Amino acid sequence: MAKLSNKKQLHLKDAKFIKPFFLWTERDQAPQNILKSMLLPDESVLQIGQLSLGIYWKSIMMLFISIIFMSLMLYVSLPFKLLLLFGVFLTLKLFIMFSVAYLTRCYLLLAATEKRIIIRTGIFNLDVAQMRYSKIESVEVFITLVGRLLGYSTVIVNGTGGRTLAIPYIINAAKFRSIISELLINHDDVDEHANAVA
Repeated sequence: MAKLSNKKQLHLKDAKFIKPFFLWTERDQAPQNILKSMLLPDESVLQIGQLSLGIYWKSIMMLFISIIFMSLMLYVSLPFKLLLLFGVFLTLKLFIMFSVAYLTRCYLLLAATEKRIIIRTGIFNLDVAQMRYSKIESVEVFITLVGRLLGYSTVIVNGTGGRTLAIPYIINAAKFRSIISELLINHDDVDEHANAVA
């Protein structure tokens, strides 16, 4: 398979997996270390999906709804015990939603190398998929209304055999698809040349 230009190759130390470099913590290096351990000796990373802060939009929306709801409950002068019960319930729900969003942002991984696409999803049940370009039929970008407003997309990888993987909250989805499309075209050109020679 023909390689992309050196300008498009990405060093792992420069990859922004979770946050901008000035917000990185030691814990945030986990996906980088996982990807590095999965690479072959002669394999380099071409593109990494950058995750959007929009992953928190549902949690933030729930926070505003909770504030409005609690304000209305105070206005109608409900008993203190009932207010306390609702307050504890909403606080617990918000904590769970923010925790799930944070952990998803920590463990979600989308990367393209010279040989394959590597996808890591899940929090408790981790799923790591590695698809060679010969097994990929197409890469699509799906943008919801919220995604359009917040600047993120969902990358959908369609593989042979009907397998489909969707990776949400990707900022650079268009660039990622462009690089994968170029790799798929290069792969098809190599196959056609090999068949012509044969």
